[in-house]
Amino acid sequence: MRPWRKWVLMAGVSLLAAGCQTTGNKEAYEAALKKAAEPKASPDAAVAAEPQPEPEAEVPAAGEIADGRTYTSDQQRFKTYRYDDLDPGERPAMDTDEAGIWMAMDRAEKKLSTGGAVITDPALNAYVRDITCKLAGDYCSDIRVYLVRVPVFNASMAPNGMMNIYSGLLLRAQNEAQLATVIGHEIGHYLRRHSAQRIESLVNTTGGLAAFQLLTIALGVPAIGSVASIAASGSLAAFSRDNEREADGYGLLLMGRAGYDPREAAKIWENLKREFADKDKKKSIFYASHPPQEERAAVLAQLADVVPVEGEPTLNAERYRAAIAPYRFSFLQDELGKRDPESFEPLLEILIEDGFQIGMLQYFKGEMFRVRGEKDDAQKALEAYALAEQAGDPPPELFRSKGLVLNRIGEKDKAREAFQSYIRLAPDAEDRQMIEFLITGVGS
Repeated sequence: MRPWRKWVLMAGVSLLAAGCQTTGNKEAYEAALKKAAEPKASPDAAVAAEPQPEPEAEVPAAGEIADGRTYTSDQQRFKTYRYDDLDPGERPAMDTDEAGIWMAMDRAEKKLSTGGAVITDPALNAYVRDITCKLAGDYCSDIRVYLVRVPVFNASMAPNGMMNIYSGLLLRAQNEAQLATVIGHEIGHYLRRHSAQRIESLVNTTGGLAAFQLLTIALGVPAIGSVASIAASGSLAAFSRDNEREADGYGLLLMGRAGYDPREAAKIWENLKREFADKDKKKSIFYASHPPQEERAAVLAQLADVVPVEGEPTLNAERYRAAIAPYRFSFLQDELGKRDPESFEPLLEILIEDGFQIGMLQYFKGEMFRVRGEKDDAQKALEAYALAEQAGDPPPELFRSKGLVLNRIGEKDKAREAFQSYIRLAPDAEDRQMIEFLITGVGS
């Protein structure tokens, strides 16, 4: 038995003995962990021409309960059990509807792979790929990961193994364990064939072409044609909410197997709840398909206590920071470009509390106020810029923005000094000529 399969079994046994109360369908979250303890016929037995003897039962330890029985210390080999619905390397049979879905998504993947939004940096891709393979185990070669520069907290998994990870998620995760939470969740969708289940449900209500278009939009792949009338239907949300809960359970299971601290799963949803706490409930059909963040955080925090972890639980925060640091400025710039200070400000506060690159974060807080331009925002921007300078190593762009604010409020001499600092720190800046023109004009 592979070591990680032992932990899958232990997770199922632990959960069967655990009990807690919360809102929502907790059983859906638990499905992945319970499934780990269900018996599954081995591939050899499935193809055998004549009946095979039943394998010996194995359980984690004496006295622990699995499938309703108490085992003794000499029953230590549980050779077969149910872990998933998709075997490594498996593709659906060509004569099935699911195979057609896979081929359609293969074509969509080919289009996505050459799109301009894909982040192609080899180092970052290799890093995320390594995390994915730690979580996916035998399924590593079946999953292709695409990092997409979209300022939204999201990831998606197509039925054919195409996983999209948005830059908004990379920005918001504070360590490797939190990113593993979401990647493990998406692997759960793949193992349980949730996308295929979803489109089969949609076919019954919308027709084949419309269902495929809606699914590709949900997965982040552009579709041709209008699907506005389809998006008005609530069938997708009603069908997939428990799929999301089940995938969350898989995320915990895979995190523990890979040695990540499962307690980080609840934290990332707590942060997301905080980020959007003051926003109106303007949810699309796709966001409505996910369980409430309050529910996810509460249930995942409870289940984290019963998920066994391989070795000492890890966060790998410094490793994560080193991998993301070269892109953080551009990711924050994309968030600023959304012009949504109602969400951007709490996001910045969460990241500042995390304590990484505070100077950069305070700069963007100042930018948020400068761009918004409401009453007293100029002073708020200058205060944030000052905190960025105090934190050390602020981006050169801070001094350009500081000069623009000071010039706007009539502080001409201070504006000139700020512009000169910008030119000194960024001598090859593309906007150097414009800033030099401003330097000559602010004193007049």
